[in-house]
Amino acid sequence: MLPTATLPTSNRIIQHDVIGTAILKALVYYDLFNHPLTLVEIWQSLPKVRATLEEIDVALDGLVASGKVVTDRGFYALLRREAIIDERLRRQKIAIFHWKALKHAMNAIRHIPFIRMIGVVNSLALENVTETSDIDLLFVVKKRRLYLTRALLYLLLWLRGEKISRTRTGRRLCLSFLITEDALDLKRFTLADLPFEKDVHRIFWFRELLPIFGKEVYQKFLAANPWIHEEFPNFVSEAVISGFEKLNPSRVARVGERMLRGPVGNLFESIAARYQKRIYAKLTQGSPAGEVQLTFSCIKLHTQDRRREIAREYQERCRTL
Repeated sequence: MLPTATLPTSNRIIQHDVIGTAILKALVYYDLFNHPLTLVEIWQSLPKVRATLEEIDVALDGLVASGKVVTDRGFYALLRREAIIDERLRRQKIAIFHWKALKHAMNAIRHIPFIRMIGVVNSLALENVTETSDIDLLFVVKKRRLYLTRALLYLLLWLRGEKISRTRTGRRLCLSFLITEDALDLKRFTLADLPFEKDVHRIFWFRELLPIFGKEVYQKFLAANPWIHEEFPNFVSEAVISGFEKLNPSRVARVGERMLRGPVGNLFESIAARYQKRIYAKLTQGSPAGEVQLTFSCIKLHTQDRRREIAREYQERCRTL
């Protein structure tokens, strides 16, 4: 029998230190949003380090014993941040109502033509919502039908009373980020003064994305962003999440695509594009590059882009680890 190979003790210590530092970096990032993590979430969020669940579990035991991390009810947080565990449990209960609102809306959205994929992003993807949180979605749509699709979505939600103004009740669907099926590389959205590799929020944002519609295009989305596996070696791509598996484009959507795929659709796309660009022209004026975009392949209306602030705070806190 061949002897079993083992790492020398010094190498095992170094590996544990690397894993421990990566765990702390993941906890630091999510602490910015008052969000503790489970063991599996830490495993998937471990930046640039491949490790098994067992190795992470051992490293977490060491971090807890050394007083750098606290644990309670299956969640892990940084020292003296125990309160966010109760807050996460409270926000998970609130998220139930957001998911119900989204499922209700999706029964109508599936009738809109040209939608290729929908992903839940930001706070709801983490179930880290408050009563006034919006439901943030990423839409991937057919090329040359970007503005028409958004106009149809807006009209539908307006008729349903769901997209008029921000209300105190929250659960408002947000139509601020749409891209076309031929523009899936997220590096296109790099801020001029923030290199992509330092844009920690966009990197984690992609890992958190939950597909609810269009699993085939989601796989293309992953293929267009292979860096995700370099940033998070333990990343496991999601199938369409539970509760949305049976959602497919309706017959109305398919008929709508046939009716609007030629010159008639081109005309309506041109009208919708001119109208929306005129309405949102003030948003683009004075907006730093990458924050607000109204192009042939992207509608991005994030007027309060916090990526620079998040990257700066993350880097400052990581330097103290």
